Amino acid sequence: LDGFRILAPGLKSCTNCATNDIESVADSRQPPYSSGVFSFGAGGNGTRFMLAGWSSPEQVGTWSQEESATLNIELPIPQDRKLLLQVGGHAFVSDKYPTQEIKVTINGRSAGTLKYDIASPNGVRTVQLPTGIDYRHQLSIRFDIKRPVSPAELNLSADSRRLGLNLETIEATSRR
Repeated sequence: LDGFRILAPGLKSCTNCATNDIESVADSRQPPYSSGVFSFGAGGNGTRFMLAGWSSPEQVGTWSQEESATLNIELPIPQDRKLLLQVGGHAFVSDKYPTQEIKVTINGRSAGTLKYDIASPNGVRTVQLPTGIDYRHQLSIRFDIKRPVSPAELNLSADSRRLGLNLETIEATSRR
């Protein structure tokens, strides 16, 4: 198992033993992986990866301005690890729209949903990178915004962009 020999007498005949624990021990012996933090504010090192659906970068992050927004990040991804994508940012929520859900798709496969609400509109949300995909040094990330809405529609400002997620940072890490 990942180059380790584990002696566990009776494990093969055990019907209620969780072998996932053994896999997590083997995974914990590998050095932690981090892609490094990509920043999406003005001048950030991640803005060059933004494709469609994004507004212009602002000081802290970049707003999605359509129903979907995409990134194409080039980086070496270890194929034999369970990895997480940590997404830092905040959602556009208000009294009239107190929740926001953002479906995340990575390289064409569902990775999970980022959930925000008026009590917790910002912070880091985590999804697992789908396993069994050859990433070929590239993460194609799509954010599907459930209900983008403009501040103008809510009479909050003259801003007519249909906002969903203000993306601040992304980092791919090994499971911790």
